[in-house]
Amino acid sequence: MATVTKPYHSEFTDRIRAEGEALGEARGEARGEVVAMARMLLVTLESRGVRLSPTRRRLVEESTDSVQLERWFRRALTALSADDVFG
Repeated sequence: MATVTKPYHSEFTDRIRAEGEALGEARGEARGEVVAMARMLLVTLESRGVRLSPTRRRLVEESTDSVQLERWFRRALTALSADDVFG
């Protein structure tokens, strides 16, 4: 006869697991927001005819700073050149 084992659960382990899941979800959501902000910045610049060097495009795509991305985005709304945004 086979023995069936069940994973040990306690209030403590359940709480720790839930906290870990919540933290992971929050990090994923924050990263998703940053990726969306970077994409909107690039679309805005493209729509305005502002061309970016590969270095500046990479700077935007790799940014994890939502405050900086928002600053660049606000500048991009009236920018005539990449220097107007990143200057």
